[in-house]
Amino acid sequence: MKVAPFKASIIPWRVRAPLYQEMVERSEYAREQRIKRNAEISLSLSKLPPRMQEYEQKKKLEAETGGALNDKSADNLMFSFMPPKAKPVPDFKRLQKNFVENLEELKRQKHMSTTVPEPFHFHNPKPTARMRRYLDAENQLINPTLKKIRAHSAATI
Repeated sequence: MKVAPFKASIIPWRVRAPLYQEMVERSEYAREQRIKRNAEISLSLSKLPPRMQEYEQKKKLEAETGGALNDKSADNLMFSFMPPKAKPVPDFKRLQKNFVENLEELKRQKHMSTTVPEPFHFHNPKPTARMRRYLDAENQLINPTLKKIRAHSAATI
């Protein structure tokens, strides 16, 4: 018995077409477009820090007006730090004289009395046992924390 030689059938065009490669390229292209679009959105929503934004606005305003706006604004654009202007030195003699006059006037009006010394004690006497019991009983009326005191011990108070 003779066997017919093997002959493969024709490979369909769908198998030979580089469909996977095209699919990968499409997804890469879509990814690149998505990244670019997100970057543009992010850039449009971004802002400069407040000081830099003020500087940019002043620069634009100056460019629109064609040069420096005026001397004050030109100074503000050049230097961001402006030290405070020096204040005039006060007349200390006049201030001292006014202070003394006001003080003397107050003394005359109030007739201030001098400080009266009071005697002091180095220690307080210790309370007696009877006084401690009394204070404990009074404290229990205000803030009851201990057990009730028996009737015969309370009678001695």
